[in-house]
Amino acid sequence: MKHYKIKTAQGEIAVNVLAPHKFGGEYKRNTALFLMIVWLATIWSLIWNLSEALLRKTFISRKEHLIRILWDMGRNEKHFSCFFGDRLSKYNHKAKTDAASWRALDLFYNYHEKVLPCLKNDIAGMATKFWIGRLENRQAVTNRLKIVISSLVEAFQKVDKPEIRILSIASGSAIAVIRAMQQCPEHNIQAVLIDIDTTAINEAKKEAEKAGFADRFSFVLGSTSVI
Repeated sequence: MKHYKIKTAQGEIAVNVLAPHKFGGEYKRNTALFLMIVWLATIWSLIWNLSEALLRKTFISRKEHLIRILWDMGRNEKHFSCFFGDRLSKYNHKAKTDAASWRALDLFYNYHEKVLPCLKNDIAGMATKFWIGRLENRQAVTNRLKIVISSLVEAFQKVDKPEIRILSIASGSAIAVIRAMQQCPEHNIQAVLIDIDTTAINEAKKEAEKAGFADRFSFVLGSTSVI
């Protein structure tokens, strides 16, 4: 583990850099050719989507803000941004339409367990491996989950009390909390989950029941203002 400090307006912050192999993480660096293809696809999507959004703004949704039109386009299951990206692979498409939600995180978190084994050696499979499999952002998200689980387990094991209480704000599916609790069966851990998304709360309930922790969770549908 490497340690260093960064300076901010509020003072110095200590930063720890973890080697991926220390927590079972990933760190596969991509080639210049891969990055060039990513940039070309990104520029293609930018031009394509912006052109379509401007047409919609001009002729269909004149009162809608351009940013809102782009947002809705991105989450429309019938909309595709790039032939070489989300049109070739249903998983790539799902990552785009479910962006900024627990569903996209779940797809990234469980790529190796749920997605990769289902892929075939066809164009769709290769497109999925090329984008979701190799992108450093997906690797970082997967690593973050592993680090959070490890940190929670370490924190739980330091507590010498009959009950541990944890509050998860914008909890999503709460998979990190649930998996950490599974690794600490000797502790009585009670959790309160808060999220504004009904589907996220429902998914968390399902995962908690599957893990046998239904009686240890309380679910709150709402924003941070409920705190």
